[in-house]
Amino acid sequence: MINFVKTDNTCSNKSLGKITFNLSGGIPGYTIKLLDALTSAVVKTKTDNDGAGITITSISGGTYTLDIKDKNGCSLTADLGVIE
Repeated sequence: MINFVKTDNTCSNKSLGKITFNLSGGIPGYTIKLLDALTSAVVKTKTDNDGAGITITSISGGTYTLDIKDKNGCSLTADLGVIE
């Protein structure tokens, strides 16, 4: 399960958006990818060992897919938009 809070990009032509989230379930040792929803290109990649208080910063306005895999390779995705 994923619970997230996003902060929209507050200034045009800048990357000030942010996503903060917590994960529950799965086996710790997470790989997190933020993908451009239109092209599937990887925008950001992050690893985390406990799933608590994960933050991805410097995000431009757009539509994204959050792709999360745990240590066993089980995956979870969530779609979100960051307003510019």
